[in-house]
Amino acid sequence: MLWRYIENDSVPASLGLATDEYLVDTLIPARSDYNHVLRLYTYKDHCVVLGRFQDAESEVNLPECKKLGIEINRRITGGGTIIMGRNQLGVAIIIAPGGANASRNNDVHFSTRKIFEDYARGIIKALSLLGIQSEFRPKNDVLVKGKKIAGLAACVQENGNSLFHASILLDIDTRLMTSVLQIPFEKISDKEITEVDDRLTTVNRESKEKVTIDKLKRFLKTGFENAFQMKLHNILLTDSEISGIKTLERKRYLTDEWIYQKSLISSETTAVRKKTKAGMINVHMAVMNNVIKDIIITGDFFSTTEFVSTLERRLRWKAIDREVIAKVIKGTWSFSQDSISELNPEILTDCILEGGNKVGIG
Repeated sequence: MLWRYIENDSVPASLGLATDEYLVDTLIPARSDYNHVLRLYTYKDHCVVLGRFQDAESEVNLPECKKLGIEINRRITGGGTIIMGRNQLGVAIIIAPGGANASRNNDVHFSTRKIFEDYARGIIKALSLLGIQSEFRPKNDVLVKGKKIAGLAACVQENGNSLFHASILLDIDTRLMTSVLQIPFEKISDKEITEVDDRLTTVNRESKEKVTIDKLKRFLKTGFENAFQMKLHNILLTDSEISGIKTLERKRYLTDEWIYQKSLISSETTAVRKKTKAGMINVHMAVMNNVIKDIIITGDFFSTTEFVSTLERRLRWKAIDREVIAKVIKGTWSFSQDSISELNPEILTDCILEGGNKVGIG
């Protein structure tokens, strides 16, 4: 099996995003020697990249980005908002129908879940070669000991081709991230920054040796070759492709209509603070249309990072309904021996419902 390999460093977000869309829309395996394209890239400066269906005002601190000169753009894959830069390695894979994912399932059709499960294997293999043990966790994260080291996104285009995106954290400036993204805290302090940082990890935090972006790229290439038993062939973008990409960049990725398109549903941030037998419980939520879009649980209670991260992950995208929330919380409690020491799960359910009531739900 042959895969095309493309590497781009220090490119503007607008050009990089246009490259991915152009390639996924023009790949025709019958006219090529390959049915996959792997592109590894970094952006020249910090930039904020919105998911396809997100609202810029709800997700991004626009005045802070303007003050810092940070570019904002939008990708065609779904998922959440991320910050990218020289210390985050971008992965894009263009997949034709009948590619590795579909062929293993005797199916030419894709689902984003299949794409995540299949193509995360290359990242997991690469990290293992660096001595870092990781795993895919639904719906779209690669974790190391319960902490996120890579986020995944995907979409399926009308021509049947699919695009897989991943952002791998070589290093991360958490303070910058919390200043430009609208995370579910009503007020950011050093403590809140630490709480966010505790849910993330990076290649250099987990590796025994310092890893450069070039070294990470080499291991990613080897990881994907091993995971998919194929060879990567370095095929540069042609003049015709570059011309098409720049046209797409100008028509879409340099326009406010694309970047700042309004979501029909905006999200609101809310927080509940409650003193319990287990200690202080703080529940910070971003709520959209009666659904928990994001949630962070903090406090001075005793638990494990993995349990709290698992609980937060299972609560995301759940309706704020007592029966639904109680089922998720009780199920997570019964699944793990760690839980939150001395906390009655019903109290946490009450906190979430109270937060929902604050934004007019209930």
